[in-house]
Amino acid sequence: MMPEQEYREKVTAYAEAVRDARPVEGGSPVRMPFDRSAAVRRERTAGNTIEVPDFVHQRLSEVADQN
Repeated sequence: MMPEQEYREKVTAYAEAVRDARPVEGGSPVRMPFDRSAAVRRERTAGNTIEVPDFVHQRLSEVADQN
């Protein structure tokens, strides 16, 4: 085992090395697992919104109107 801080530093360095890798020709940037979902979460949190299907929104509105 290693100290937590050392572990975090090594993982961060590894992730940066992966992201800095050159993508295949014509390809998108290299990502680590969960990069896209983390970015989407940050966007939604900043916008204070979430996307839900229309039928869910409709049903939630109906329930709210009953209360």
